[in-house]
Amino acid sequence: MSALGGRKLLGSIKNQVSVYTFTLLGRVLVVRTTTKEPCYYLQVTQAEGGTSKISVGFDGKTAWSQGPDGVTQVLTGEKRAAVISDAAGGNDSEIFPARWPTTVSLKPPETHGDKTYVVLDITPKGGLSHDVFLDPQTYQPMIERSVDSSATSISVVNELGKGPLGELQAQSITTTRSDGFPQVTATLQFVRDNGDISDTIFAPPLGKGGVTI
Repeated sequence: MSALGGRKLLGSIKNQVSVYTFTLLGRVLVVRTTTKEPCYYLQVTQAEGGTSKISVGFDGKTAWSQGPDGVTQVLTGEKRAAVISDAAGGNDSEIFPARWPTTVSLKPPETHGDKTYVVLDITPKGGLSHDVFLDPQTYQPMIERSVDSSATSISVVNELGKGPLGELQAQSITTTRSDGFPQVTATLQFVRDNGDISDTIFAPPLGKGGVTI
């Protein structure tokens, strides 16, 4: 949901790197997300100034994660579906289904705060269904709601700015979960479009053995 804009402009973005930071339990965490068409995805989270990291990726076939212990896990079931959803969304598959098969359907309007939004159900193949709330005047996606077996997560765009190619970019996003996880607000620090990115970075890394979960 971080990159927004017209179809032609978004279609010109073949890959993107974005860096957001947020504070959790007194620590600043840095989230670096790399996407590349058609549906490549890599997200790395680590504490600011730290070396330990958690990585999650999708190379178009395998969804995987790697923790600070260096063990690579091949993800299945709902964990795999969640990563596919992030990968599809990060590559705007709801606009460009040739990148990843995605079904979009209209739901009844809903009110959030003091505004009534147009609501779309977006379901990527093999992924999780989630709702996107569009501003009724601009039709820009401003809220995303996802539900899994453990919690409902709602992410609200607080502020929009311009990305490198002029696309609208979420500068600040607040996420709230129903399971009691602390509310966090992520702030954009850096974004780059259409850099030189190898497909190999999205493949499961070699780790200390490997497990399937």
